[in-house]
Amino acid sequence: MFLAKKLFLYLITLGIFFTPLSLPAAKENQETKQNSSLTEINKILYQRAKQLGGEHYVLLKVTEKIVNVRSGPNTDFDVKFQIRNDNVLWFLNNRWADWIDVLVIYGQNDTKFRGGWIHSNTVVGYNKPFSLNDVIDSSKGVPTGFRGITWGATIKEITRTNINLIPIEDFSLTKGKKTYTRKDEDLQFDGITVKQIKYSFFENRFYSVILRFNSDDWWKMKRALERRYGKLSGFSPDKAIFRTMSRNFETLKIECIEMQFGDYKLCYLRYKYIPIYKKSV
Repeated sequence: MFLAKKLFLYLITLGIFFTPLSLPAAKENQETKQNSSLTEINKILYQRAKQLGGEHYVLLKVTEKIVNVRSGPNTDFDVKFQIRNDNVLWFLNNRWADWIDVLVIYGQNDTKFRGGWIHSNTVVGYNKPFSLNDVIDSSKGVPTGFRGITWGATIKEITRTNINLIPIEDFSLTKGKKTYTRKDEDLQFDGITVKQIKYSFFENRFYSVILRFNSDDWWKMKRALERRYGKLSGFSPDKAIFRTMSRNFETLKIECIEMQFGDYKLCYLRYKYIPIYKKSV
């Protein structure tokens, strides 16, 4: 008993029994340091996000090992750069369906920034919970295709849906472009009779549609587009343009155009899916 007591006092002298008591303090210091670092990141990001028009200041943490950051909100847009699961991101209150606009901090002392789009399932909230339900979806109301054909769909995917495409001659100089009409096509568009509807593919993916109509229906077509898509992005006596844009990308451009060739007028309505269109020119 005497020896046990003496051994106990000796261990206390060495500080062994006091070691666990110091752990909470060490953990607290570590958390304080982390919070201090996060505060500095917040200050830098807050200023930068204000410059870019961000309003919903949420820090995000990457959960995947490698994530592609793209120039727009789907896989048709180019990859700008990649980030790792130790990157901290700033969400810029810009949503397009399930994709989000982020600002990535990197470099020494986290002082450099790059922006782009990532899928929302690759991140979680860092300093507060993150939910897409709190953010307005900018893609609402934007056409995802034309008459049942989704932008970017392949011909093989389309034929599975029992849509019958008929190849026609294409006089374009664009290599890799093919054009089709549709069997039994309805040639009415918002009560306007059109002459022809042509569907164009680049490298086997749907990216453009052209509707030719009579010049007498130019103003009717303009009003029909305004009913469908709202305010014009641009207008002149021979052109009406609707752009579906976010802060830093464009996904779809709709043009209503009138061209004069002597006494002859050519009028057409054209939808262009921008991510693939850019690759075709």
